[in-house]
Amino acid sequence: MTDLCQFNTPVWVAQALVERHFSKLGADDLVIEPSCGIGAFLQAIPSAVRAVGVEIDEVLAHRARENTGREVLVGDFRTIHLPETPT
Repeated sequence: MTDLCQFNTPVWVAQALVERHFSKLGADDLVIEPSCGIGAFLQAIPSAVRAVGVEIDEVLAHRARENTGREVLVGDFRTIHLPETPT
């Protein structure tokens, strides 16, 4: 993990940020989580809101899928083709 200089956000931090800054997300929104790591922000996004993670590390992408049940694409978020435009 250190080769990519990865630092995972604690879930409680992601939850606090989502509650404070993204409390108005709804079912019509699509959130893209670049560099999703183990999926802390994907977990914090309400389940009624569609969210897709992007992770360059295949191992972490797999863990994020397991942790969240959400779609996680493997690749560089700067160049990967996204399924839709995020809101």
